[in-house]
Amino acid sequence: MLLRANSVWAMLEFIFNGMVFIMLGLQLPSILETSLMQAELDPTIQTWYLFADMASIYATLLVLYFTCL
Repeated sequence: MLLRANSVWAMLEFIFNGMVFIMLGLQLPSILETSLMQAELDPTIQTWYLFADMASIYATLLVLYFTCL
């Protein structure tokens, strides 16, 4: 019974973890589009800062993903 419960929880954890990363991946294009439009309207924002922030967030998500496995 305990072995079955552990495998069910492991499967659910894997599914929920995958769903979170899928939802993040689906949201990123619209976030990027909105950020670039706002950066074009505001002269104090430099576009390369946005890309640097995006790269650091992506790298952090990858590190968290592979350390949680």
